[in-house]
Amino acid sequence: YGTFVVRSAAELKAFIKKQLPRDEGEFIAEELIAFSRELAVMLARSKTGQTQVLPLVETRQRDSRCLWVKGPIKPRAKDKAMIAKTLELLKSLDYVGVMGVELFATDDDVLVNELAPRVHNSGHYSLEALSVDQFSLHVRAVLGEDLGIAQLLKPGFAMYNLLGSKSASPKWTLPAEAAFHWYGKRENRRGRKMGHLTALGSSPELALELAQKARLSFDL
Repeated sequence: YGTFVVRSAAELKAFIKKQLPRDEGEFIAEELIAFSRELAVMLARSKTGQTQVLPLVETRQRDSRCLWVKGPIKPRAKDKAMIAKTLELLKSLDYVGVMGVELFATDDDVLVNELAPRVHNSGHYSLEALSVDQFSLHVRAVLGEDLGIAQLLKPGFAMYNLLGSKSASPKWTLPAEAAFHWYGKRENRRGRKMGHLTALGSSPELALELAQKARLSFDL
């Protein structure tokens, strides 16, 4: 939330005039990264030092909100190296629990975009797609229990967020081809995450097609 792209001095001037009166506090200016796609991975570390790495996924954003996640994505050597560095970071911090890591993949590099020290939207797929989900991993990590091995239950999976588009009460018919999670939020508004769908398939692409089809059952 609260991310704006400014590409010229004129756009900066317009941004200051329009946005500063609306927002309190300060802004952080960062270089715009020309990434080819966005990736994410959930990591877990227990109080005993045991670690677990969930499958690498590709994510797609709409208006600064996660729209969908699909995986597993075959990691490149650079991706594996970045994940290894992040695990080293967790060890150096004596971190306990799960952590979401969002990445920008460029043609020749991979950059960390966000570290989320908690269960994360990009790991919600694990409830249906893996033998051990991110929520269970978090509890096991905190209690010092064995993290186990999170195994894929199908070759492909996808998660599609149910984002509000209006203030009217949402309506739906339950889709047969996807698992449905509703967050119980009373207020519907544009861009708000109201729930999500998870679909499994023979490939990430086919799973995403099923999730997108199931999304058509909802009027948000």
